[in-house]
Amino acid sequence: MDKNKSRKGKKLVLPEKLEIEEIEVETAQSENVPSPNVQRLPPEGEESTPVETDRKSIYKYRPPPRGLSSNEYSMCLPIQQHRRCSLGDQCIRAHSTEELYEWKNRFDSASKDIKDELKIAKAFLREKETMAQSISRVKCYTSTNLNVQSSCKSYKHEWSFTLTSKEYLKDVFLLEDANRANFGLTSITIGPRRSQEVQNLPRNCQHWKNTRIPDKSASVYRVKVAFSNDIYGTFKQRIVFDFGTRPALAKQISVETTPIIEKDKTSNSQLTLSKRWIQENVQIVPFESRSFFSKDEQSFLDAFKPPNAEHYTIPSSLKHCELSLENYKERMQALLDIEEMAQTASVSKYNLTATVDIVDRFLLVPGLNSGLKFAQNGQLFGRLQLQQDISEDTSHGRLILQYVNTVYICPASTYNKDSLPSVIYEAQVEERGKNFLFLRLSPACTRDLQLKSDMHVQFQIQFEINRLHLCQMRYALQEFTQMHQVLFPTLEHVQPIPWSPVRQWSPALDSRLNAKQKEAVLAITANATGSLSPILLAGPYGTGKTFTLAQAALQLIAQPNCNLLICTHSNSAADLYIKEYFHPYVESTGRQEARPLRVMYRKRWKSTLDPVVLKYCLVNNSCSGDTFRQPTRHDLASHRVVVCTLSTSSYLFSLDLQPGAFSHILIDEAAQAQEPHTLLPLCFAGGNTRIVLAGDHMQLGPEIHSDYARQKGLGTSLLERLYQYYPHQHPCKILLIENYRSHEDIVKYTSSCFYDAQLLSRGSQFKHFRLHPLCFFTARGQDKQITNSTSYHNDAEVYEIVEQVEELIKTWPKEWGEINESSIGVLTYYSEQVARIRSEFRKRMRPMVSVERVLNVQGKQFRAVFISTVRTSHTCKNDTDDDVDYGFLSNAKLLNTAVTRAQSLVAVIGDPVSLCSIGKCRKLWEKYIEICHESKSLFGMTWVHLNALLNKVELLKASLLNPLAPEYVPLRMRQTGNSVKPPPYHPQPFYPTFPAAPYMHNFIFRPTFNNLMWGPVNVYSGQPLFVPQQQQRGHRQILQQRPQRKNFNRNGAAPSSSKGSSDSGESTPVESTAQTISTSSSTTTQTMSHTTSNPLQIHITTCPHVSPTAFPPPSALNAVVPQQLLNNPHLTNQVYSYLFQTEGVRAATTFMTNVQQQLEQRKRSTSSSSVVVSVKSGKSESSSVLRTPDSSSDEQSI
Repeated sequence: MDKNKSRKGKKLVLPEKLEIEEIEVETAQSENVPSPNVQRLPPEGEESTPVETDRKSIYKYRPPPRGLSSNEYSMCLPIQQHRRCSLGDQCIRAHSTEELYEWKNRFDSASKDIKDELKIAKAFLREKETMAQSISRVKCYTSTNLNVQSSCKSYKHEWSFTLTSKEYLKDVFLLEDANRANFGLTSITIGPRRSQEVQNLPRNCQHWKNTRIPDKSASVYRVKVAFSNDIYGTFKQRIVFDFGTRPALAKQISVETTPIIEKDKTSNSQLTLSKRWIQENVQIVPFESRSFFSKDEQSFLDAFKPPNAEHYTIPSSLKHCELSLENYKERMQALLDIEEMAQTASVSKYNLTATVDIVDRFLLVPGLNSGLKFAQNGQLFGRLQLQQDISEDTSHGRLILQYVNTVYICPASTYNKDSLPSVIYEAQVEERGKNFLFLRLSPACTRDLQLKSDMHVQFQIQFEINRLHLCQMRYALQEFTQMHQVLFPTLEHVQPIPWSPVRQWSPALDSRLNAKQKEAVLAITANATGSLSPILLAGPYGTGKTFTLAQAALQLIAQPNCNLLICTHSNSAADLYIKEYFHPYVESTGRQEARPLRVMYRKRWKSTLDPVVLKYCLVNNSCSGDTFRQPTRHDLASHRVVVCTLSTSSYLFSLDLQPGAFSHILIDEAAQAQEPHTLLPLCFAGGNTRIVLAGDHMQLGPEIHSDYARQKGLGTSLLERLYQYYPHQHPCKILLIENYRSHEDIVKYTSSCFYDAQLLSRGSQFKHFRLHPLCFFTARGQDKQITNSTSYHNDAEVYEIVEQVEELIKTWPKEWGEINESSIGVLTYYSEQVARIRSEFRKRMRPMVSVERVLNVQGKQFRAVFISTVRTSHTCKNDTDDDVDYGFLSNAKLLNTAVTRAQSLVAVIGDPVSLCSIGKCRKLWEKYIEICHESKSLFGMTWVHLNALLNKVELLKASLLNPLAPEYVPLRMRQTGNSVKPPPYHPQPFYPTFPAAPYMHNFIFRPTFNNLMWGPVNVYSGQPLFVPQQQQRGHRQILQQRPQRKNFNRNGAAPSSSKGSSDSGESTPVESTAQTISTSSSTTTQTMSHTTSNPLQIHITTCPHVSPTAFPPPSALNAVVPQQLLNNPHLTNQVYSYLFQTEGVRAATTFMTNVQQQLEQRKRSTSSSSVVVSVKSGKSESSSVLRTPDSSSDEQSI
């Protein structure tokens, strides 16, 4: 902060609650009083010290997170439950009570160190409330529009303001701190029109002070403000013209360097609101040949009916208890019920009124193969064009595209939103496309509605969720028996894994296995006596989890009596085991016992399958080979290895397999599955079955649509829960640490932030010859929402990403091979941002660039990854609430998944201030940006400038009250057309200043309502005037000795005297004060009587340095009126008006009634028992009135 500027004669203005006049204060020397109007950012090259870190002291624990206050620090829940945190040092929660205590001490210490800056900031921010866009005494003309938009990234603009006024222009300054580097005063000329005097301005001037001698003639002021930038974003600034009176003239200027993006046209369909159609309220005509579900699948649906949301009651085990062996089944069943109700509610929001194209055949081209389908037996097809937001880029879109197999339709002509249709028809979803569905219409529907091919009919459509996967999970919970061994294994007597040096160095093991991978293979294939706890193969990205499991499976095939069940979460991962491992092994060795059985989803297209994988599948020959059949017991008896997904493992339930049918069950991608979903293959585990769960617990977990179910743990996979459940040195907990995918710098960052700094880089990826593997591009745009959308977009980041991708293609390194646009991944969390980026790439003829939501890229990898963070402080709150979802700002797994998709380059585009000060990932982002700064790959903003802006956030957080908060206005004052008006009064414009309390040192405060009424309060709400001690001699100081506090009621009641207290010889505080004043002439204060002719002579007898217990609290307002108001009718009128405006007529009337009663009581008591002592001093006269012990203790006149 610049402390070399002076502010002589500067006027500071408080909020005008009591019509306080501006008081001109003669300030001290310039080195002691910094100006709030000068630039507060440090100059280039000077390091800015973070507010939360006291450099003068040495602390034991981590620095506290930025942007949080002392009362927002909290303990880390995983530390309390499991004694370890997956984020390590980058967690924003305290990891011990000692660390939490130190954080609060550091914040309090930092708050004290910046108290001068804090008070200046408050005064500075209060001044903003006394500014206006136009004032009558000044004429202002502007050369161009105040708000400018440009499509260019590097843009310059200049505004010219011409002001004409007879008043003296004292100061011109730029108010906002955030964009000072982009705005500056370039030229100021003053004087008559034909003889203007040019002022000397420094470079990037932020504050100009007029040094000319003021005159009464009209002057013309010409002020030029320039803007320049080289990043996309929205930049705002306010230029203030201070003529010495209030309000000051302020002009808001802004520049937006983001072109308007034209989005693609959407389909002609409309969302509608209608009641859910169920069998109880409408007649549903079912599809005649329900061939979609098999007999076994239909039995699952019949066994578990859908929950009724209107009559559902959450069990007590879910509300009040933690997950345990006793309540496991009941708790998980309840979570599945809640999730199903949430999915149904989500789909119900997207009922459509859309035009359906009726056809009798259609042709799809899923890849190189094509397929032609014909309608038979009176059926027809209907092509439904989906809206743009119903896509795989949104959660509800994925829900509709993946889990909707049937729809209910009725003609839109018969639909009435106020009533239900009489008859609706069930149609099946035949095929899904990117933005369309093909529906199979039943013969009854085509016959009743007289539908024919090539017709275009408008239908009212409701989607129905496929409940099969939820019913299968419920069945698994019901049938699962190995509860204690698998779900809650014992931790007291853990059986060690047999280890042999002969097997460790056996030539039968693949030479490509590293040490940790060999350890995992030995653990999986060891012959242990008795049962082992589930083996966790926690393999971060690129560490060879699939390779390790495949090598273990090939070793197990060589052992007798080993039957393997290998399950994955996705079909692509299951096919990878066949193509990359088992097929080459069978072809090279000829061992047919290693031939796997690939259990395929029975309605999957053959044309979408790799020919190699197709050799190991069960094809349904009765249907001309178009579908796949379910396995039989004979198929399982002839194969020792079964490969399937978690969902298709349910086909094995129809074979009546007993627990222990498989000696080894290996589950890959276990971190992506819900825990009940993982239990589907585990139902076939026996007491001696070896269970292996492989996955990355720090990557994205399963998608849950119910927020409540997610909070209660349904979104936590079995792998992640057991990883936290096992102690750190558990023998069944194996972490693969050697990464083969990404560049060393990318691995180093993710290792330190997410994997306890255990990862090692073993890859040989080449980096870009200009860019560091980790880089950051600044975009200061604003995140926005379009109408009727829950998604966000940031246009500044859209153009920054497109520009940087274009530059990367131009400078593509030779070491990366040929230019491949599909190897460039652009990842973001919001579907609206995805649509805008894709649209812009299509305009620039770059359709092959992969633009995806980060939720859809698990398992993929790209040569270069660009991350659009989207969110900023424009819409995000600065808190640590676990329920908020700010995308990359609040979800560490989301960030880890995005960064680890890259092989050679990670480029982040966003607002660095928001990333480092908002959300639970603020420490992760600060570390990332710091690495970019050290590597000279931070573009668009310097590290010094960023720290200065972050310090401003800390400065505001250190304030006890938020100085940026809007002034409270009662509801009755906000209503328009209020006929009730306050009584007329003549406001008194002057109130005296008071010396502050002793512990506030050299500051003088103006009193507020509380100060005037009750003396001091716990927190000074008055505006501080920064007047040093030597300058206080020119101010009237009203001093009073601190009274002795005896028998004072602290519970809010006014102090009162009683006969008991008087008889015992103890005096009340007021009596003690009166006695002290009567015996000490040096402390006698002077009171100037109120006169109508000279109201400026009013002085209130109250002292802020007196203890708060010397006066009753505000709650005693209706019980007793302070003596200051009884002696000052004008102040009584002011308080009455204040109460009328803020509290209402009743409070103001009650106050005036109490004033009248107190005046009458004082008049009666004064005439009978007062002793008046007059003390003359110079020209003024003071009177002290001492009350007898029988008089009221709250009355005192000085």
